[in-house]
Amino acid sequence: MIAFSNANPQTGGTDNTISENMRKSMKKDGILCGLVMRNEHIIFEYYKNKKAENGIHHINSSTKSFTSRVQKALHLH
Repeated sequence: MIAFSNANPQTGGTDNTISENMRKSMKKDGILCGLVMRNEHIIFEYYKNKKAENGIHHINSSTKSFTSRVQKALHLH
């Protein structure tokens, strides 16, 4: 198993407002989980619940969903 270190959003080139907007948007739309990494550091994590955090997820077409969430979060900023 590979372990990655966490970094705050500012280290990853974003800010807490964008991360919080993404979290709110994902929760509102029923998304199970999301993860953003930059330079081998986790800068954002979202899990709907413990089952989503520890379960196995199929990621078919997840890039489109994630990209739309990021765009939505940036426009709310």
